[in-house]
Amino acid sequence: MSDPSPLTDNQMKRLMQVILKDKSADARKAALLEIRHSDDPRVSELLEHVSRKDSDWQVRDLAKNLLAKKRIQNSLQTTGNESHSGTPILGELATDDSRTDPWKCGFCDADNDGADRCPSCGADRPVSNARPDQKIRLDDVFFFDKGNRDFAAAKKKRLNTQANGCLFLFFIPFVIIGIGAIVMLILSLRDWQTLNTRGVTTQGTFIEKFSHADSDNDTTYTARYQFMLGDDVYSNNQDVSREFYNRVETGVRVDILYDPFNPGLSVLDGYNELGASMFFFIFGCIWNAVTWPLVIGFASMGLRDRRLSREGRVLNGYVLSSSGQSDSDNDFHLKIEYTFRSPENNQPVIKSESRMRNDLKRAPLPAANTPVIVVYRNAQHFKML
Repeated sequence: MSDPSPLTDNQMKRLMQVILKDKSADARKAALLEIRHSDDPRVSELLEHVSRKDSDWQVRDLAKNLLAKKRIQNSLQTTGNESHSGTPILGELATDDSRTDPWKCGFCDADNDGADRCPSCGADRPVSNARPDQKIRLDDVFFFDKGNRDFAAAKKKRLNTQANGCLFLFFIPFVIIGIGAIVMLILSLRDWQTLNTRGVTTQGTFIEKFSHADSDNDTTYTARYQFMLGDDVYSNNQDVSREFYNRVETGVRVDILYDPFNPGLSVLDGYNELGASMFFFIFGCIWNAVTWPLVIGFASMGLRDRRLSREGRVLNGYVLSSSGQSDSDNDFHLKIEYTFRSPENNQPVIKSESRMRNDLKRAPLPAANTPVIVVYRNAQHFKML
């Protein structure tokens, strides 16, 4: 079949109007099939837009399919056909005749015997056409997480969750601090309520005062007092204001509020306030609001990986593109865009993932068409190994 004649600018505008504005999904699909062969750079942008925004799922899938094929063609043209003559792409990872197996068109439901184009509607065969059980050589596969190589080789039954486990352990001290803030809040509220409801006033004496400046040059002023109940002497420290600190002297008599059932619980009369409780409340809210979502997130990721290990199936995929950059801490973050065929509807799935890979900072990044392995449970739960 000869290549179609190049589209004129007027034809391009007409087809783009149909694709973007026509209310008929069939008309939009027909226009996509007509515009697919154009080398106009606007076509890729149009396919990207339609694959994400069109209201009809079949139109979106057709645009995604055509976009994936165009990206492969562009990558082959960029790197040169000779350099890729021996490089298998998805569907050609293990055999030379993998494109002769029957396939079902996802747009008109016609059964086909291996051709690259559906004779019924003209739609291209899905780019992501590898059989899920097709074998690939592990030495050729790029692993996002090299710890998953043994899982791919069936030497381990679980995906590598070491990173999630280490992060979870790292956050345990932060969880303990958050719980401690809640406990201190409860205790301070209990003491405040106790003195407020059954506190008794007695006379006491200042015996000492001292101050302490922290690293931010904020000064805490503390007065120490004591009081007697019968033959028993009780003493306590009380944080006070600067004015109060400067005003009182050792030996001065003051009023003390104490719990008659527990005289060890006491404050200077007039200082039974909710200041400490408010501090622990604000600190605990902020601390736990930051810590717990992170802890739950890492724990959830670990549980999802375990479920994926048990229930997922291994699929072949390949790299569409890769890029990387260093952050402010000089850590290198690798971003991979890859594709594979969904076992549910035989349509290509395109996904991007990022991960820190400092070992690749000065190494070649995985090229387009490099094989990858995907563990797939459902359309919302899968990951590249």
